Amino acid sequence: MKPSRVNAVVSVVDVEANVAWYTTFFGRPADRHLPDLAEWRFTGDAALQLVLDPYGAGSSIVALAVDGMDGVLADLEHHDIIPETIIDGTATITDPAGNRIRIAANHP
Repeated sequence: MKPSRVNAVVSVVDVEANVAWYTTFFGRPADRHLPDLAEWRFTGDAALQLVLDPYGAGSSIVALAVDGMDGVLADLEHHDIIPETIIDGTATITDPAGNRIRIAANHP
């Protein structure tokens, strides 16, 4: 199998309540915003979706690879988004719904 697209799906109890946090986290508004879904597209093949899923809320884990890790963490800190841990170069942040986001430096 070779998927042509991969979406990270983050379950939340209230999409609207989490959109503001993710807008700050990504530094821009969602590309698509419906009552039960908000989506940020990064490339043609990668996106993150907030979805209404009260039973799965708080159990999602998303891994992101970024360029300029120090700058990314400094920008997040400027917006009061502080990693709970940084272990072996991977920062872990928890969103307001309890989902975990792991951020690591992009390696060629």
